Amino acid sequence: MKRARILLNNTVVNVTSENGKLWLTDDSSVIDANSVEWLPPKSAQILGLAVNSARHGDECQVNIPDNPILYFKLPNSLTGDKSSVQRPDNVSFYTPQSELVVEIGKAAHRVRKEDALKYVSGYTILNNFTAQDFVKGYYRPPVKAKNYDGSGVLGPWIVSADDIENPDSLSVTTTVNGKVVSSGSTADYIHSVADAIAYISDFMTLAPGSLITMGTIGGLVNVEAGDEVTVEISGIGSVTNTLVDSRTFYA
Repeated sequence: MKRARILLNNTVVNVTSENGKLWLTDDSSVIDANSVEWLPPKSAQILGLAVNSARHGDECQVNIPDNPILYFKLPNSLTGDKSSVQRPDNVSFYTPQSELVVEIGKAAHRVRKEDALKYVSGYTILNNFTAQDFVKGYYRPPVKAKNYDGSGVLGPWIVSADDIENPDSLSVTTTVNGKVVSSGSTADYIHSVADAIAYISDFMTLAPGSLITMGTIGGLVNVEAGDEVTVEISGIGSVTNTLVDSRTFYA
């Protein structure tokens, strides 16, 4: 099953998808997917893993520690599928990053790795546009790099964990203006989904609705206002957005 949030007639409503149709959760009405505004899924908190692939570590020229590098993804940075994404004017290198996102379904505290996937309720997508200007040295963890307004395209669907047989073997593709700029698999992650849940829950409780974004597989490319970017993860779906300059974004 897939579920999402949309804005319909200026009201936030929950929807599900079945047989290619969009259904309102509350009254089972069928609606046209092209007539709605997609919203990012609701979350209790979002933690991200930075530099979670060897390829990305090499291209960022950073040494990868044994434990995950964590940061918080903040609410101001989130936006939905098909929305306009800010291309900050004061950033020289701004890159899309395709990431698998894990939704926690029940409170997780000191969870063993072998039990970790039992706490997952669903999976979604994050296109985590990142200002590469601020990812090295004293900018760690990369809070500034990853929290520009409207920089994180989340959703649109949360796919039930029951529908994803193995979250560590999903194909991931990013295209810019129709050209593939990055492709790989969640198998490229250094820390698996279960690793991340076990590590984080060892020092903090992950509340239901918490999201963990697993990081990019790598493939840096600078994008500019006017570019159209699509991120696709097998079994989950895709998000597509067009970048606009800061003045247009805040108008």
